[in-house]
This record gives sequence, structure tokens and C-alpha cells, in this order.
Amino acid sequence: MSDGHEGTVAQDDTTCWEYRVLRVNVGPAAFQKYGPDTFDFEATLNDWGSAGWDVFHVQAFADNEALLLFLKRRIRSAAPTDIRQGC
Repeated sequence: MSDGHEGTVAQDDTTCWEYRVLRVNVGPAAFQKYGPDTFDFEATLNDWGSAGWDVFHVQAFADNEALLLFLKRRIRSAAPTDIRQGC
């Protein structure tokens, strides 16, 4: 008999997220001519990933002068807390 919860894993802790928003100035000519690798984005992203950060959204400015990078990383909390109080 099924309880409707197959495949779910019980967790003893609450997952919370820490967020960061970064502005990366790239300039239109450099970004369009050479692409992101000129700015060593790959190495930077690998460094951030090693520190637990995940880029989950990138927003380009209309003038291609800059990018906004939205990052998050997991924070573990031993007990559930009220969202207004944080993790």
C-alpha cells in the first residue's frame, strides 16, 4: 500500500540559502569581441563553486556594459526556524 511519499527522503535538518548578487563590468566592445573567457569567468566560476556558490541566474544590462550574477549557497540549520528570523 502506498502512502503517496515514495521517493522522498526524510530530513532532520532544514535547508537554508545564502544569496549574493555581483555586478561584473565587462564593457560592450570587449564582451562582444572576445567573449566571457577573456575575463577568466571559467576559473572564477570554479573558485566560487569550490566555495559552495552556485550561479543560478545571469542578467545582462541592455548596453552590454555589465552583468548581474545571482548566486546562492546552502546553509544547514539544525532546527527549523521562522522565516522572519532567518536560518
